[in-house]
Amino acid sequence: MFVRVAWYMPSSEIIITGEKAEYTLKSIDGQYSISFRDEKKNKQRPVNSARDPKRESDRLLGSFCLKEGLIALVQGGAALNSLETLVHQKKQHGGLIIAVESDNMLAKTLQNEFPSIFSQVLFIYPECGFDINDVLEEIEIENVAGYRSFSLQGSVQMDNQYYSSVFADFNKSFSSRVSDLLTRIEFEPRWITNALVNSGRIKNAIFANQVFGSGKGYHAALISSGPSLRSSIDVLKQNRDNFFVAVVDSAYRVLLRHGITPDLVFSLDSQGYTLRHICGLPQGNKGQPPFLYADLVSNPQLLYRWKGPLILGTTAQYSGERRVVTPGCDYIEDNLDLRFGDVQSGGSVATSLFDLLRTMEFDSITLFGQDLAFTHREIHTMGTHHTDLWLSKNTDRLNSLENISHKVMRKRKIHWEKSNAGEEIPVDYVLSLYRHWFEKAIEKLSIPVYMASDLGAKVEGTIMGIPDIKSKSVEVIKKLVRISEKSHETKNKTENRALDLFNSILKSQYNAGLIKTFSFLHKIGRKLIIKQNRESVSAAEQTMDYEKEIEQEREVFWGRLQKKIKIYKAKAQF
Repeated sequence: MFVRVAWYMPSSEIIITGEKAEYTLKSIDGQYSISFRDEKKNKQRPVNSARDPKRESDRLLGSFCLKEGLIALVQGGAALNSLETLVHQKKQHGGLIIAVESDNMLAKTLQNEFPSIFSQVLFIYPECGFDINDVLEEIEIENVAGYRSFSLQGSVQMDNQYYSSVFADFNKSFSSRVSDLLTRIEFEPRWITNALVNSGRIKNAIFANQVFGSGKGYHAALISSGPSLRSSIDVLKQNRDNFFVAVVDSAYRVLLRHGITPDLVFSLDSQGYTLRHICGLPQGNKGQPPFLYADLVSNPQLLYRWKGPLILGTTAQYSGERRVVTPGCDYIEDNLDLRFGDVQSGGSVATSLFDLLRTMEFDSITLFGQDLAFTHREIHTMGTHHTDLWLSKNTDRLNSLENISHKVMRKRKIHWEKSNAGEEIPVDYVLSLYRHWFEKAIEKLSIPVYMASDLGAKVEGTIMGIPDIKSKSVEVIKKLVRISEKSHETKNKTENRALDLFNSILKSQYNAGLIKTFSFLHKIGRKLIIKQNRESVSAAEQTMDYEKEIEQEREVFWGRLQKKIKIYKAKAQF
């Protein structure tokens, strides 16, 4: 739907019938300008400058120079002059260019007419087949130092909602990726240590992939520790036998205090304080619920104390064909020749538990205590170890539990959103991320997801109330017990491999060559490696100093790992 004119002419013109307007694209002496016909005023209006496109481009980019580690996000495909400059910089110094255009026809025409530009650009438009989140998922975020956004106002004003939405998604996804990177850098040594130590529990566990699909025909309740749990706990108690009750570890204590024994307790965190969630509580009995689901990188003290049936799984993220598993788990999988089964994480224990219930293929999932907000300005429901600790140590007539919650909230950046009841409710950025994850996950499900209470933040796609069901959840437990009994009969070879791994770590003294045998050592010192890669000055002396620091960090890690392996080898009872 457009007229082509050869671009080798000193002055040429293209008429493009787009979705939003009829555009005129002109090329004069190597500078490009685009205008559109305003039907209301019956005249041509510029999308970018018609008088001096080059000067406008210089003003838009300012002093920015694209180089390795930087991302340039250009809003408006009509910014051809700026994109041409950025492509030239990319060829010289590296970097990544992302361009966004709201008009499909205009975008496709620009791609066809300017292959030298758009072959170097990730071009996003409504019908391109991918979105900004897909682009950022493919980027090695540890190599990114930052980004700059450039908005061509003529384009943005034509569809401000689209550009605002894309930029908001970019910000959210970029922040999430950076947060994941910082978390990984901080916790990788702990995750690797825990995965290696927990391999001693493999012989006593069933794997997550063995329970996938076991919930067909039954209904699950996911219990979190949000403030609304106390308002819906009686409903759960009345309908207990109709649900397979799966609880995040922080809410385990709350259920027991109300006389409800869950079918499954879910633990994900690798840190020591996780143990507080079950301290002083029943640690399970052989062959009887509750089952404990633990990630392979969970706190080893929890796994080695638990006497009941145990399910082990791994957390992984998928981007196209690429699978990214938690550091340490990849080494165990490869060297012990195992596949535990993946649960995807949305950042919280509840999101991971939701994904487990999804893969178990229950007919419905009902959310209890999933507020994703500071309901009644509270952080958790009463009865968790947090509120127990505050009540026993920190509260008095001048410092109430309400004041403690307010102090916690004041440390967060609070904004207000609609609750399920239509009222304004305080939330923060992290809780909004979790809610967004639930909404995206529910979109892809073919089963109903219910919300037991209307007190929390509104989660799109959920149905208020609980399902009208008569289901015997005990049948799911019987399935899991049978799987557990059968699994233990085939674990001898795996047990021997885990013992060999423990012994090989204990007998090896650290040296630089050890990294060839134990590939997980590549992950140790990654903060220094990233810092070294980002240094603008790459002097030989500086490189030597970094390498020395990295080796020292790995040696310290190895000594700590050997101490833990020695302790837990005895507890594993090989």
